[in-house]
Amino acid sequence: MTSCLVLGGAGFIGSHLAEALAQAGHRVKVFDRPHVDRLPLFARAKGFEVFTGDFLNPQALAPALQGTELVFHLVSTTLPKSSNDNPVYDVESNVLGSLRLLELCRKQGVRKLIFVSSGGTVYGVPRTTPVAENHPTEPISSYGIHKLMVEKYLGLAHRLHSLDYRIVRPANLYGPRQRLDIAQGAVAVFLDRALHDQPIQLWGDGSVVRDYVYIADAVDAMLKAARFDGAQRIFNIGSGKGTSLNELVAEIEKLLGRPVKVEHSEPRALDVPVNVLDSSLAERYLGWRASTPDLRVAARGALSGAGPLRITLVTHYYPAHRGGVERVAGQLAERLAAAGVAKIDWHASDCDASPPAAPGLSATPAPGWNALERAMGVPYPLWSPAALRRLVRACSESDVVHLHDCLYFPNVVAFLAARRARRPVLVTQHIGHVPYRSVLLRGLHQAANRALGATVLGGVDQVVFESETVRQYFSRFARFRRPAVLVQNGVDMQRFRPATAEERRAHRIRFGVPPDKPLLLFLGRFVEKKGLPVLRELAQRLPHAHWLFAGWGPLDPASWRLANAAVVHSPATEELMDRSPEPDLVAKATHVAESHAGVHRVETLLMRKMGLYYVADMHLEVEPAMTVFRGHEISHEVKEAVRAAFPQIVELTIHV
Repeated sequence: MTSCLVLGGAGFIGSHLAEALAQAGHRVKVFDRPHVDRLPLFARAKGFEVFTGDFLNPQALAPALQGTELVFHLVSTTLPKSSNDNPVYDVESNVLGSLRLLELCRKQGVRKLIFVSSGGTVYGVPRTTPVAENHPTEPISSYGIHKLMVEKYLGLAHRLHSLDYRIVRPANLYGPRQRLDIAQGAVAVFLDRALHDQPIQLWGDGSVVRDYVYIADAVDAMLKAARFDGAQRIFNIGSGKGTSLNELVAEIEKLLGRPVKVEHSEPRALDVPVNVLDSSLAERYLGWRASTPDLRVAARGALSGAGPLRITLVTHYYPAHRGGVERVAGQLAERLAAAGVAKIDWHASDCDASPPAAPGLSATPAPGWNALERAMGVPYPLWSPAALRRLVRACSESDVVHLHDCLYFPNVVAFLAARRARRPVLVTQHIGHVPYRSVLLRGLHQAANRALGATVLGGVDQVVFESETVRQYFSRFARFRRPAVLVQNGVDMQRFRPATAEERRAHRIRFGVPPDKPLLLFLGRFVEKKGLPVLRELAQRLPHAHWLFAGWGPLDPASWRLANAAVVHSPATEELMDRSPEPDLVAKATHVAESHAGVHRVETLLMRKMGLYYVADMHLEVEPAMTVFRGHEISHEVKEAVRAAFPQIVELTIHV
């Protein structure tokens, strides 16, 4: 538990950050000006210590710094739009005030300082987009100049006094608690004016493009930057997606279901024409990227008066079933509910325990029949008529209907009910073709995919795929109303870490893995659609490599009786988190495409642990004379690791 001080902790960003720190178990001190609206909330809440005063007064600031290990500096006395009016005040209050803060940190023994700079102003007019951290910094506002000056003085403090620091440069943030009285923050200001039937003021023709990031995502990046101890000091925090002011107005009109008033004024000299940030370094080193799926979803929660978005979520099972689809759905639902932007009613089969109730998230279990899975391994529960009637009613009363996969009968019912009630529908499509060995099952599955894929995926408002293979599969016969989005699954970099050499040896001994053999780890359910028959063939053909299968299901690898395959049944995530054996490669078969001409294709996730993570989507083809790996953006280290693990590979093609 760390003692943290949030300077500007009662503001829009600071209040969210302070709450997140407290929820993570840290001791949190909040410093802000007296009489700020949100300060009484912290004073009444447990786990917060409140300090008030003038940031420019060292005597007021010093008590808050006593015993503090980590400081988050969010204070700014000016705004981008007003800083050019009085640059002298801007520098005196922000730069000199920050210099006094650094001196106090040195005297008080503060270990690390996180400075919230400005990704929207320090770069000026971009030469290229998206803008990376090494882009020239040529700010066109005094606000951007003072942020850049503080960054430079932080580097000097580190050189002279060993003060550790990290700098985050966020894009345009939005979310609950954004102030409307200072007209700062286009999402909140535009939405507030539209709700009150007042005209939205646009400077120029509305073509100015900005990068919008939801506040919960930005706070997550700040926490990860605080935990990071690597050499990289500066991180952009952006979505990488540009939205013009005209597009933002159009999204608000879609959200409200009516036109809004717009007034145009002369362009402002301080507005750069476009600002979109490249956050590759944050993704690489911090394991962070913006995850809020839709600007309209989070915009609904940007104002407390608008209330959270009512979402009806439909999956075939709950996470207790231990399938990937329901786990992804659960994590997304929990995150949206915790951020306060959505109130989610989750409908799924009652054959497993429903998740516990939480603020913003409730479960509506559907009584039904799950005999197909028990008898044939086909996960297709059938719901009772009463459960379907409840689902229809919920869809008609919600703001958004979110379906995970299009093939299940309750999802089709929900789609039809939402269309009838004119509710927007989002589908996250996880599964494409499944090459069941049964010709009948394979044919039925393919026919259903074609019929329902064309009907449901072609009729919903937005489709999201989490696999390029699945996207390509459905794109052959489905025509989407708007371009489909690809959001690939990844690895939780906070939970999985490289093991030390001693831990690796101990884990291999614990799991009965030979210390001198390449190790491949499979994580998932032991079912046909996950590629277990193909993986069995691979294990037989590659006797020099050792396999560790972690999961559960009817196609138990223990029954193969292979000397190079070990099995861990039903592992908990926590067990694998820090204590799993260190593999040379991790192979997760997420989809098996159609088998033809004796060639089996398996989409996998391969990861080489060499102090840093190298993650790539790969394709593995097996035929009698040749093993081929193909992938995207694969590092040289992974390429060499594959060659070392599989010497018989005769072709290794890297597609970048």
